[in-house]
Order: sequence, then C-alpha cells, then structure tokens
Amino acid sequence: MKTRKNLRADQAMQQKTGKRSSASGRWIRPADSRFASGEWLCFRHAFSLPAIPSSLRLRIACDTKYWLWVNGEIVLREGGLKHTAAPSTTYADEIDIGKFIHDGCNTVAVLVWYFGRQGFSHCDSGTPGLFIQQLDGGTAVSTGGAWRARRHPAFTVLEDSSTCYRLPESRFVFDSRNDLNGWTLPSYDDRTWPCAVVHGEAGSKPWGTVIDRPIPQFVFDTTISPYREVVEENGLRRCLLDACAQVHPYLKVRAPTGKRIQVHTDTVCLGGQTENRSMLFEYVTHEGEQEFECPAWISGMEVHYHIPAGVEVLALGYRRSGYLIEHRGSFWCSDELLSVLWRKSAATLLICMRDNYMDCPDRERTFFAGDVVNELSQASYVAGRDGNLMTRKGIREFMAWQREDKVLYAPFGGCWREELPQQSLALVGYYGVWTYYLHSGDLDTLRNAYPIVTAYLSCWDVAATGLVKSREGDMNWCDWGDNIDEKLLEQLWFALALKGQMLAAKALRKKSDADQFSDRLASLRAAIRNKCLRDGVFRAASYTGETDERANALAVLAGVVGPNERQAVVELLTSTRRASPYMERFVLEALFELGENDRALNRMRERYALTVASPYSTLYEVWEYQNPAVTCGTYNHAWSGCPAHLLPQYLANLRPLEPGWSRFSVRLQNPPGLLYSRVPLAQGDVEVRYESVSWQTMLWITVPPGTSAEWTPDYSKVKIRMKINGWLVIDNGKQGRLPPKVIETIPGDRTTLLLSPGHYTVEVF
Repeated sequence: MKTRKNLRADQAMQQKTGKRSSASGRWIRPADSRFASGEWLCFRHAFSLPAIPSSLRLRIACDTKYWLWVNGEIVLREGGLKHTAAPSTTYADEIDIGKFIHDGCNTVAVLVWYFGRQGFSHCDSGTPGLFIQQLDGGTAVSTGGAWRARRHPAFTVLEDSSTCYRLPESRFVFDSRNDLNGWTLPSYDDRTWPCAVVHGEAGSKPWGTVIDRPIPQFVFDTTISPYREVVEENGLRRCLLDACAQVHPYLKVRAPTGKRIQVHTDTVCLGGQTENRSMLFEYVTHEGEQEFECPAWISGMEVHYHIPAGVEVLALGYRRSGYLIEHRGSFWCSDELLSVLWRKSAATLLICMRDNYMDCPDRERTFFAGDVVNELSQASYVAGRDGNLMTRKGIREFMAWQREDKVLYAPFGGCWREELPQQSLALVGYYGVWTYYLHSGDLDTLRNAYPIVTAYLSCWDVAATGLVKSREGDMNWCDWGDNIDEKLLEQLWFALALKGQMLAAKALRKKSDADQFSDRLASLRAAIRNKCLRDGVFRAASYTGETDERANALAVLAGVVGPNERQAVVELLTSTRRASPYMERFVLEALFELGENDRALNRMRERYALTVASPYSTLYEVWEYQNPAVTCGTYNHAWSGCPAHLLPQYLANLRPLEPGWSRFSVRLQNPPGLLYSRVPLAQGDVEVRYESVSWQTMLWITVPPGTSAEWTPDYSKVKIRMKINGWLVIDNGKQGRLPPKVIETIPGDRTTLLLSPGHYTVEVF
C-alpha cells in the first residue's frame, strides 16, 4: 500500500504532468489477437475483497473504446477517447465501481473495440490493449496475467466495402451465431479462455503516457426509445427520429439462421460518393427470437433497416447518446425565424461534439481548425462550462501536435499532417485561443499556448511592402465558393493572430512582447491600407475577381477599415452573397460590430431561410440542400451555427468584458418585442428577459454570484419613468436614487450602471 508520502508524490506528478504513477495495473491483450483493424476483444476477471468498499476507483485506458460490466451490470458504455492528446499518449478514465461490488466473488467484464487504423482524428498505436489500475493501492481489480482474454468471434470487419478513409472506425458485422452468450455475467464459465498476455506497465510503448480524460463521460439514455414513425418500403424500414441525433440502433426479430440485416442512417453515403461513406453495421441472425443493440453510434434523422425475406420484425428502436451538457443555454424572441434558427444552431453544435469537436458527425467526425473557431464561440453560449472543457481539450491537443518545423496543423493525430495556414491562423488568433480565454478565464491554457503560437507566427516573414509574405502551406483552403481573395484573407487572418497574441501577452504580463506584437499589428494594418485599399473597399493587388465580402468583413474585425471606407464596406457586406456558412459568421459579425444590426439580421434571415424552413433539425454545410443521396455536403455542419452566439451576443449584448465572465455587459440593441437569453456559466446562469408594448417596457436581469454586469440602459425608450427593483431612478427626466447593489461606473453619469450579483427588475413607462 502506498505511504502518505508516496500518495503526495503521486498527486504532485498528476498536477504537474497530467499523469499518475502506476503502483498497480499492466497493459494486457488477448493471446489470440490478430492486431487487425476493427477487432473486438473480451476481457474477464474474478476477484474478492476483504470488505465491501463504499468506493472503488479504477483508472481505465484502452486501445481504443471499451464497455464495462461489474457483476453483470453495465457500468459504462463507450469509455475511452480517440488517441489525440499528444504523440505517444493515451487517455484514461476514472470510474468508481464501488456501488456494484458485493460480498464474496465479484466479476468484471470489459469489451474493447480496437480501431487499428488512423483516420483523420485518431493516432493508432498498432496494438490492442487494456489497462486498469486500482487507485486505492490495491491490486485485486488491476489488469495483469490473471485476467482472461480472447477475441469476440461474432464481430468482424465488413469486407465488401470499407468505411471512409477519414474515419478510424470500421464498418462491422455482428454474426449472432458466433456470439459468446452471457459472457459478461458472473455465472459464465471462462475457464477455456486463455490468460491475457501482459504487454507492459503504464507508460510503456506503444501506448505511451497515460493522460487523464479532460471531458465528461458520454451520456446515454437509460432505455430504448421507439421511433417517431416507421415507413416500410419493399423490405426497407425507414425509421424516423424526432431530431438528428447520435444513436445506437436496436432490433428484435424472429428469424431463421443466416439472414443479414443491414442498418445505417440516411447519411450513410453522402452524394453516393465512396469517400463520403459513414458508419453502418450488419447483423446476422441465428434461429429463433433475438435482439441486438449496436454498441457503436451512428447519426442522422432516419435509421434504415434492410430486412430480408423470412425475418419477422418484433421491435425496432434506438438509444440516444452524446456529449454531456449539464446545463444548456437558451435564446428565443418574438421573431420566430430567429428563434428556430438559434435552436437549430445549438442542435448542430451539440451533435458535432463527442470525442472532439467535429466538422460533422458522419463522413469525417474530425477536428478542422476553422470549424472549431466557430464552434468554440457557440459552445460558450450553448454549453457553458462543459463546452469550455471541449475547447480546452481541442486547443491543448492542437498545440501538442506542432510539427518540427513549427507548423500547426489540423486534423492532427491521424493520417493527416497537412497545414491549412488560414485555418490555423484563425484558431491561434483573436477568435480562437483569445476568445476561449475570455469566456473561460483559463489562464493555464493561454500560458501553454503562448510560446507555441509565437513559434508558429515566426513561420511568416515580412516583405518590403510591410505585408507578410504569403505561405501556401500544404493546402491553402480559405472557404467554399468563388471570388475568394486568398492573399488578402491571409494578411487579415495574420493581423487577427497578432491581435490575439498581443492580448495574450498582456494577460500573461509580458509587456515587452505585448508592445512588439502591438507594433507589428499597427504596421500590418497600415500596410494593408496602403497596398489593398481600392475605391473604398479592400482587394489584394494581385486579385482579379469581384471584390470579396469575406475579406472585407475580416478587414472590419481586424481594425483595418476606417471611417472613410465604412459606408462602402457596409454596402458590400449587405449586397454580396458569396461566403459559405463557414465565413458567413464573420460577415455577419462585421455588420454587427459596425452597429448595422438591422442589416445583419436581414442578411441572416435571408441566408438561413431555406435551412430554417427545412425538415432537418440541424443546419446545412452549404446554403442549398436536397437530400443525403444526392448532396455531398452534410445537413449537420457546425461551422454553420454562428447564430448560436451572434444572437445573444449582439441582440442582448451579452458578452464577457473580463476573463471568465467575471464582468460582462448587458445592452439590448433594438430587440424584438420579446427576447429571452440564458448563458450558462460555471458561477451560475446569466439571464436576460425583455418585453415591450407601446406604453411599457419590462426587463429582467440575473447576475450570478462571483460576477458583475455593466448594463447600458436605452434611455431613448424612457417615456416618463424608470424603476429598478421598485426604486424610481428616473422621474420626468430627473434622476432619483439608485437601489442597493447598483452603482454608476462613472459618478454622476448613468450611461452605464454596474450591477452586483442578484436579480433585477426594470420597468420603463
């Protein structure tokens, strides 16, 4: 047993490195493993304890995913994370199984799915394995040579067609004729199973350093749900879900032996293209009545079951799962289109979160830096603390995979090592790392990223013109569509990266660095104005296409547009429609930042009209969409969800003024007649509700503990009087006393009021 001194050393190591020492537990694998991609492996172990513990914490890692049973009860579905923490690392979960332990002999069973291939967002070790460490210092449950292990004979990789190369997961067949019936139960006789092969201790190759899981366990429905509707079409059962979801299909049938039932969603092969294949599975029947639930998740609006002749369907259903969001944000207003758009934006974000932020949950499931820039802003308003945990994981992983030549690239960890410079600049800059810090207050991640970002920015040299020398990287992707001013976009993304790094240097109290970044930013802004300003709008000198609204939007956000160009840029941003949903975020944000709320909202309504009116619960990857069979784009792409943060950020002006929302702003800017917004923070919920009729306006504001709010009243709405919590603060234009917990930020000036934690009711009449 560990001494107190050793426990303190163990805790110190964990705080410093994110890993623990290993007093017990070994990496094990089955003796009959073929080390082939897509293997499913079974592990069992019986153990006894001298007393029933109130808590028994285990640290579990595997390659790649696992399902855990104790004494026949399911403890955890789909534990583990794809291996993306850093080179030569593996994530580990901490699970408490104490409540499942009873007196006498206990049995633990683990099913492991070994991906065995890279894909875009998983680093394959080349070897399947399981590691369990008992954290109380004991060894009864820890993995070692006493464990039994074997391949699961019912699972095989689907041979006639492979999954998209972007995915590490393989399509599979479950042949129930080869099932190990009851193998997770204590009564199962595993004496014919060979003992596990001991491969090494924690930290041994090929799995490397074991790192604590940085995000919550996935959440699963406790029961199987029926589909909303089932449509039968010549042996095909089209099963409709209430909304696009991550699901585990279930079937119960009566059948003769050897019938194959294929199950997938409506996104199984987008546009009919092989490279866009997503997950599916096939179930092979045995004689009689049987049921099966797919352990792997798939996503879509419909689940399709291909039922062969001779099979009687008794029940079809699904179990929903997904990333755990304990407390979600909310937004609605009297403009129904905007309310629906916010809900669809939030739903799109949530279905694109699991092991990592995903561009989409079907053909790729991967971390693209540009997509993540949009997702992390949305997550702060939709998912609060749990969303920030996902962002923290993504940023730290992105930094950990920096190449030897200082390049930052994404996707990382798998078969992709190509740099998309403009996407990487976006993530390291103002709308990436800095925005995350502002919403989370996570100074450690900012400090971790700072030298890595500084090194990456050094990859760009400055030309004699004052502009940075263009770098194509490995793939110079900027956006979908045409008339893309790539050279100008690169200058502006670099300017925003300098802005973010300047602010980071100030937060880290690196004054000399901050001054240098400030000077570089000022020089680059001046060079862009000198070389790229043409007739009131911005264009690269070598660019011959029509003026790009994307680039001019970034010019606004990078602080390049001056008052003389303002109107021409506003007109361009209002009239031009070439940006994809990815870059549309910045066009809309630029209009909002210019104070052109009506123009921004009108553009938002117009551009999103089709996707809002569609039957899908999520947002398209592109502006126009037909159906998954003919369209290569997805109907659930998180880069499209910018209204999730733009609507509360600009209609209610809910935004952090200091890191972690310790101080935030509230200012309603021409809202509709009704508006409600809730932002979930670690400290509690920020809430704003607004109601207005011709003769009276009501406003309710909730400021959570540990924060304060700067509220800017709209005095143009004050007809005669304004009350705050019953106190008459304005009467016929004369100022009255302010209530407790409300002060003027500038004495004698009520332009902005500072609200301490509490609930506020404002009446204007």
